[in-house]
Amino acid sequence: MQILTLVPSPQALRYAVFSGRPTHPECAGLIRDYRGAMPCHLALLKIQKAMQAAAHACRPVTQLPAAIGIRVPFGGTEFPEPVVVNADVVRRLETLTPAAPLHIPALLELLQQCTAHFPGVPQVLTFDTAFFADLPEREHLYALDADLARVHGLRRFGYCGLHHAAAWQRAARSGATRVISLCLEPQPELAAIPGGRPVYVTSGITPLEGLPGQTTCGDLDPGLVMLLAEELHCGPERLNTLFTRESGLKGLTGSAITFDELFAAPKTDFMLAREVICYRILQACGMALAAMGGADALVLSGRYALAGRAVAAWLKRQPVFQRQTVPVAFHFLRTPVERIVAEQALLLSRAATRRAAA
Repeated sequence: MQILTLVPSPQALRYAVFSGRPTHPECAGLIRDYRGAMPCHLALLKIQKAMQAAAHACRPVTQLPAAIGIRVPFGGTEFPEPVVVNADVVRRLETLTPAAPLHIPALLELLQQCTAHFPGVPQVLTFDTAFFADLPEREHLYALDADLARVHGLRRFGYCGLHHAAAWQRAARSGATRVISLCLEPQPELAAIPGGRPVYVTSGITPLEGLPGQTTCGDLDPGLVMLLAEELHCGPERLNTLFTRESGLKGLTGSAITFDELFAAPKTDFMLAREVICYRILQACGMALAAMGGADALVLSGRYALAGRAVAAWLKRQPVFQRQTVPVAFHFLRTPVERIVAEQALLLSRAATRRAAA
């Protein structure tokens, strides 16, 4: 039994194929420039060939996967739980297009191509923002005109919900009830999770708010946006490029580096960038501690394990953690998001099969 997972982004499509109970992928890869009917069609052809090659190496060729799990970065308020794709789900996704014009049209095209290439295979959507669908109002509201915010859906979200949910489960197995979850992805995010539900998250209506990323700015004074627009005589597209592709680590260091590379560099290199990143994370931890009245555990997840070790070692030396009455336990979650998606796809597709047979 094969489970295919797809992780689309505006720039690329990541895929992984798991067999049986998801552990390590049989094959995995990344395909750039997949958006649009023909590029998406060619991308899925490449994935099919990779699946067949993996099957040849392990067992007789598997013609179709048992399920397809797709990670969706937006739409959790409409879909607070994973769903199997059907006509109603597609219709509801289409209504989200104005709020997520970069994601939803490409996702709908991907679903159509999956149906054509893998007919009859259940497609399971898992939504990163679903974990934050019921954030307290005091957390998700902006101090804006209430009617304006309601009409345009202006509220704060979180964008690494699948990682945070898995981090909570990891800490809960050790008896923790108040968990700080730090997800170190290219756009990192920190959340405060007491009792399994988040009450604080660093991201906002987009992942630009919050912690600086590899190429993203993090928190900014809105006045700075207007000032730069006037000083540089530039419009929204140029500002968007500046804040999303030329800021963060790239802006601080002048180099296109990852978080792992930042913390693996010689101590004298990129010292200021490391200090800025660690300090911003410490500030976010302080907000999380205040929101929960303390913490039992801090879980680091995401793809940058080396950076996570360095950040954890630095945080442990800070007074705010050393002064806790009960020491905060530090945990590391190595589970990649593809495996999390595969597990949810397997569970939901099996449940749907059982209901259909009943």
